[in-house]
Amino acid sequence: MIVNLRCHRRVARLHRLRPETHNIRFATVPNLIPSELVRANDFLGFVEAVNTKLEAPVEQLLDRLELPVNTIVVDPYVVWATRVASRRNIPLASLWPMSASVFSVLLHIETLEQKSHFPLNNVSGACIVT
Repeated sequence: MIVNLRCHRRVARLHRLRPETHNIRFATVPNLIPSELVRANDFLGFVEAVNTKLEAPVEQLLDRLELPVNTIVVDPYVVWATRVASRRNIPLASLWPMSASVFSVLLHIETLEQKSHFPLNNVSGACIVT
């Protein structure tokens, strides 16, 4: 069985589009983070909320699930999930939902900064990153 963790408002929207099947369930935590409709107005506030307000409710949810969790799949930006998985001895897999080019830039950000390729000062497209 797959349990997909979402905030209450998100699951309500998903249920209107498609009901649960027998092997996929939605589990919810309270609406503690800004809605996707307004989070762009305060993105740093959204990131802070994700990193400070969700860990305890997720732990409580894991305690209430009928079946034990055997793997956690998480976005790499949700750093507290590593602590939760470690405390509970649950394997954790990181799902990178962005393009490989974004991953590459983040992986090499220090080198790009050291060689003055980032931030981009040349917007003409004539610069070659080496």
